[in-house]
Amino acid sequence: SGEPTQGSSPIRYRSPSWTNHAAAACTTALLAACSPAPQWVAVSGDSQLLLYSPDLTTADTIGLAAALLPGERITHLVSDASGSGLHVLAASDTAGAIITVRHRDGRVLGRTRLEGVPTAVAMHPDGHSLMVATSLGTAETQERSTLHFIPLDAARTAARAELCSQPARAMVPFRDLDRLYVACDGGELAELDLRLRTQIRTVRFTEPHMSEPCGPVGAGLSSNATLVYVLCRETGTLFYLDRARLTLFDSLMVGGGASGLAMTPNRRRAVVTRPQASEVAILDMRGRRVAHRAAFGAPSSSGVSSDGRWAYVVGDEGVLRVDLRGMRMLARPGLGTRATAVEVWPGHSSPIMRW
Repeated sequence: SGEPTQGSSPIRYRSPSWTNHAAAACTTALLAACSPAPQWVAVSGDSQLLLYSPDLTTADTIGLAAALLPGERITHLVSDASGSGLHVLAASDTAGAIITVRHRDGRVLGRTRLEGVPTAVAMHPDGHSLMVATSLGTAETQERSTLHFIPLDAARTAARAELCSQPARAMVPFRDLDRLYVACDGGELAELDLRLRTQIRTVRFTEPHMSEPCGPVGAGLSSNATLVYVLCRETGTLFYLDRARLTLFDSLMVGGGASGLAMTPNRRRAVVTRPQASEVAILDMRGRRVAHRAAFGAPSSSGVSSDGRWAYVVGDEGVLRVDLRGMRMLARPGLGTRATAVEVWPGHSSPIMRW
């Protein structure tokens, strides 16, 4: 029933715009329904990795003591695009490194030294490089934050870009516009062009006179990419920022002492860890409210699977498996070590395909 246009016989019809939107919505729903369940869950301890099955009933241990230098500790985990390996970020007081581990047998494939202390990491949307923010400063020089593009194969070259004047704590890429948003201490948000690998602008999304400046611990994008979310550590405030202008749109009080934010693929829910309150909060992002709170000993990090159903949280009580559909807290096996990070594969997004 679209508007007819003259062309080769028979007459072609130009589809109305709502048809295109409906087709896009159906495609998105189909991909979400077909998105794979988690295949494995990686949890890092002080000097080892635990590779769990999705139901947390079995685990393999990978020792990393030989790959870590004295004084280094594991801070972040990132899986590669295929799920065949893990990139482990280790940091000391003055430097850091990326340790690449093969998932199949736990073999350490390489170690890449970083200039500065790694503070945030994300996989590039193309899956060919890691984006690592580092902080570097001495008593004689002012601390600065730098973004490093570290190639994982020959398809990309190394590069770097200057970020905020304070350490970067969270980052989220926007694939469709080749943009990256980085939240830094002090309430600053930087926008970068991923194609040119340069910074476009930096704005302050909190008022300088606030009694508790924002120390970001997590960031995300809304499903239509009109909003950027930034979670603050001290106040536990989740800021909703207009992405086009990077100005404050709304906020949600989750609770002080937050340590991380993990979002479902459809961005309808988010998991917030609050170690000081020994609590895991499940957020309704569209309703801008806390939908559920569950007690869990000092949760430090969380991850969400690509099907949007399962969340995994690590803390003093072990690993907590959360059914986000039924709001049920399931298995929580003990670790026997202090957990520092968790990674789920496939996770909430993939460099190869958006779930």
